[in-house]
Amino acid sequence: MLSEERLPSPGRPFGRIGWVFCLVLVLYQGVGYLLSLLAALWMPGYADTASAALIIQVICLYLLALPAARLLLPDRTVTLPPKKRPLPPLLAVRLFLVALAMLFTVALATAAALFWLAPDLINPISALAVPDSMPVLILIGVVLAPIGEELLFRGVLLRALGDYGDGMCIFLSGVMFGLFHLNLYQIFYAAVLGAFFAWLVRRTGLLRCAVIFHILINLLGLVALPRVSRQTDPTVLMAFGLVLVAVIIFGFVQFAFRAAYLSFEPGPLPLSFGRKLLLAVTRPGMLVYLVLCIALTAAIILGPPFLPELRFQ
Repeated sequence: MLSEERLPSPGRPFGRIGWVFCLVLVLYQGVGYLLSLLAALWMPGYADTASAALIIQVICLYLLALPAARLLLPDRTVTLPPKKRPLPPLLAVRLFLVALAMLFTVALATAAALFWLAPDLINPISALAVPDSMPVLILIGVVLAPIGEELLFRGVLLRALGDYGDGMCIFLSGVMFGLFHLNLYQIFYAAVLGAFFAWLVRRTGLLRCAVIFHILINLLGLVALPRVSRQTDPTVLMAFGLVLVAVIIFGFVQFAFRAAYLSFEPGPLPLSFGRKLLLAVTRPGMLVYLVLCIALTAAIILGPPFLPELRFQ
């Protein structure tokens, strides 16, 4: 039986989480920017390549951002971690199709809206999928970056949010993960996928499930889809479109049949989700994180081209 004296002050952890992720963002973006400038001085021919950007990002993620978050957000929750429930292979495939349906739907809607509202805006992810950077892209963008991001957002962050229940864990993990990308093409579908990954981890108790899903989605988005998009054969493009529609339909059908799995544990704090959300959005740390993400996203869109702007899914 958990003692009420051990429960944290309802609002304080949100503020701490916000400030820590502000620091994570500064370490990831700010130090990455400085390293890019230094690389431009020392290796002017290589610093502007996609490989250099990928290497700098993964260095900042693993050596700075992730250790800082783990050190400053220790696991102080009183909620026991979710029990580990192995994911049967067939169910894993079905859930992955649900994730793809969410990804494709939100990504297509975002691309259509941006094409209409800002036709000159270019998706920086397209700069990554070039043949010269493909080995580095697969190693970092497809393998190392997803592992690091899952450790950060579905590992450290979910542990810090454990007392607030599954609903808040899923919501904040998705929103903060989406904002972290600083790219209008990615913010919305990354938020949806981040929430889905958080639900998956809370449901199974296995971080590796989210890691595997994340790796497969990055493999698809950074390697496979760019190759298909460069095809000029109308038959190939039509077949791809049909497959895309089929995945979206089948994924949402699976989601409807799997709705029973969307059961949320409320956590030990006797507060409604609305009250928890109000506590979160009114903490100075969370507000600063939101403003900082919006400001950096705007700076990347409107600023000079040398600003660091490549983000992983």
